Parts: sequence; C-alpha cells; structure tokens
Amino acid sequence: MFAASTFSQIVKLIDRGVFNNIVRRHQGDRFCKGFNSWNHLIAMLFSQFSESKSLRQLAISFNAHAHHHYHLGAQYLHRSTLSDANKKRSTSIFMDLAKLLMGNISTIAPLLTIPNFILP
Repeated sequence: MFAASTFSQIVKLIDRGVFNNIVRRHQGDRFCKGFNSWNHLIAMLFSQFSESKSLRQLAISFNAHAHHHYHLGAQYLHRSTLSDANKKRSTSIFMDLAKLLMGNISTIAPLLTIPNFILP
C-alpha cells in the first residue's frame, strides 16, 4: 500500500503547472537535456528538509530514498549534475516561486496541521 511521505505532501502544495509557467517565462529548461527545473527544485527542497551539508551528502541521502521520489516525478541525482545546475540555472525561477508561495501562504496555512509543533 502506498503511503505519501511528509516530503511529498509538502511538495504537492506547489502547483506544477504554475511552476512550469515560471520556468517557461525564464527559459529555465532551454538547454536542459535531462535534469530539468522540477528535478532541481525537488533536490533543493530535499536538501533543506534533510539539512544536507554538502552535495555529496544530498546525493547519497536523496538516492537512498529514490523509491519515495518516484511519485514526485524526480529522478536519480548525480552530484556533478546538481553542481552544474546550481551554477547555470537562473535563480529567478526559484525566486518567483518563493514570492508566489509567500503570497499564497494565508490560503495554504489554514489547511496545514502540524501536531505538537512548538516554536523555539
């Protein structure tokens, strides 16, 4: 039986159609052959949530859970590919997505339930 991970539930809050429109506007996948902007976003979100300290650590932990990322449309992660994407891909894509999500947080936040969450 399939059980959605917490990570996949968070990622589902991002409308992929809207993200694709942002990518098209910035031509983010213009010279992309395999590692597209969506894969890049999933890898960077996973990096933040897993508190990865290096690209090597990120690639190892991401690939160890590859069977969970199938439903997110993400693929196997190579450290060198991620490094190249971080150098070449425009940050404007992710900045526009962050602005959009921050603008929509008031509509999303009431839907989220975080049990036993205590602010530091």
